[in-house]
Amino acid sequence: MKENKIVEVIKPIRLELLKEKFILPPEIQAKVDAYWEELSRKNAFFRRGEAFAITSTKEKEGVIKIEFALTDYAHYIYTRAVGMPEKYAFSNLHTSCVIETADAVLIFGRTGENTANVGIWQCVGGGLDHDDVRGSEIDLEHNIKKELREEVGIDVNEEKAVSDLKLKYLKYTSNERFSSIAAIFLLKLKLTEKEFRAHYEKFEKELRTEGKLPEFQELTYLSKNEAAIQEFLRSLNQDSLDCYMEALLGEIVSKEKLEIAETESKSKNFLRLA
Repeated sequence: MKENKIVEVIKPIRLELLKEKFILPPEIQAKVDAYWEELSRKNAFFRRGEAFAITSTKEKEGVIKIEFALTDYAHYIYTRAVGMPEKYAFSNLHTSCVIETADAVLIFGRTGENTANVGIWQCVGGGLDHDDVRGSEIDLEHNIKKELREEVGIDVNEEKAVSDLKLKYLKYTSNERFSSIAAIFLLKLKLTEKEFRAHYEKFEKELRTEGKLPEFQELTYLSKNEAAIQEFLRSLNQDSLDCYMEALLGEIVSKEKLEIAETESKSKNFLRLA
């Protein structure tokens, strides 16, 4: 069943890591192992680390609860690239963050050669791991703060640079092989586009001095308006966008138009009263 929707977060979300691991049948595990061996020979950047697969999603007493079981990155990659029976397929949740400057410019990037999906336009973000676990609960905000530091050098606790960070949307995507939830944050900066460009240039130089490759081979700076966003989408092959990006940018356009309409309406009402 295909699904492609984005919803605004208005209810609390609780993520729980179960004690039981995700066990694949031996015949499927053998195929995953063989696929991983072949893949890792072609790309030395790949690491077979831990990964959390969704086992259930339900709503109870006004709280969205998502449960996870521990598996590994090979399980994720094989599900996405090859597919497996629905019962054993890796269902993914990852974080993403739209960055908005003080002068209403959206920032995201095209992934580099050291990433699993080279050349894809996406926001800052990443998968969950044990570093994000508190007791049995997974802390999404901890994850996205970590990703912002690692990928663009932004410290969310830096009051001079950051205005607000908020979990804004859940984007649900599924197809014949793979299902995914993107937990999308909005980071509002006190920095202008020009100030962020200077910050990122310095951050990228520091990474390369340390012998590290940046997550993104390039960043884009997109004015937060319908014309600019639509032109950006028209200019790209849709396969070069991460699965949540088109819906996310469309939602941003809709919200922007609604805010403009509400502002105009309030202005007209004020003039009538005056």
